[in-house]
Amino acid sequence: MIDAFCDERLDDEYAEICRYVAGKLARNRDCQVLRGKIPIWAFGIIYAVGQINFLFDTSFELYQLADDICSYFGTSKSTVS
Repeated sequence: MIDAFCDERLDDEYAEICRYVAGKLARNRDCQVLRGKIPIWAFGIIYAVGQINFLFDTSFELYQLADDICSYFGTSKSTVS
């Protein structure tokens, strides 16, 4: 899911960072990522990486709205916030 989103709307660098974060979370024994809903985790990873890397800044070339990312993954803002 993350790769598909990054391929369609972001770039290879974002995909690489998001895969790294997802891998780290999956290896953490205390993390609920393996038990939760995949679209919500995918959104959360992209959102967290995006916050750090100015994805929500309108002057950024790859600018995205959080609402658009939610729509892509079929999640609601109230669920992921």
